[in-house]
Amino acid sequence: ELQDIESFWIKGVSAKELGSQFLRPEYAIKDLLNIADSGMEEHVVRVIDRDIAHGLIICDVENYGGLVQRAKTTIMPSWYGVGGDAEVVCHFNEMPLRLRRNMIKRHRLHDPEGALGYGGHNAELVY
Repeated sequence: ELQDIESFWIKGVSAKELGSQFLRPEYAIKDLLNIADSGMEEHVVRVIDRDIAHGLIICDVENYGGLVQRAKTTIMPSWYGVGGDAEVVCHFNEMPLRLRRNMIKRHRLHDPEGALGYGGHNAELVY
């Protein structure tokens, strides 16, 4: 059931609509999707989630603190510490758990010293 809910949500169906469809309260759907722990609007979370999957989002703690940034084309400039045309999305710890987990899983968090409290991680560069 969770895979069905997640699949519909990724395609743009709101948590409220999914709650009606799966006979659960909206907050329960948001808890299942790990998006309830943030003040971000659903559509914003969905866009960031998609951009993480496409390699357009990174958090380079070493050079930019905990700021999460989105590149306009491919993942950031080819080396860390160069701002390029990146725009700030938010702080890493302001994101819902779903996005934080996806960034770690997809190697989009560059925090070798573990300053954010998620252990040491090195992001993979995409050229």
